[in-house]
Amino acid sequence: MSHLERTFKITPRDFIRAGEVSSQVQSILKTIGFGADVVRRASVCAYESETNVVMHGGEGNFLLIVDTGMITMEVQDSGSDIENIDLA
Repeated sequence: MSHLERTFKITPRDFIRAGEVSSQVQSILKTIGFGADVVRRASVCAYESETNVVMHGGEGNFLLIVDTGMITMEVQDSGSDIENIDLA
């Protein structure tokens, strides 16, 4: 596997479809051949960040990058910033 990059849209307050992105991430990583432990941990991270955007963010994007065995996940949304990150 050389390089894979996929972007998924996350819709705020869409609790019906919350979790679909993490399911797709899980499927992609399994297909590529990552082990069960890595797939499980990446899926949990994807789910937590995805549902955070659904509950608290605005429109969002989830970017999955797999490059030479390394998994990168980036999540961006248009929600308001956290006022006090230390308190949060």
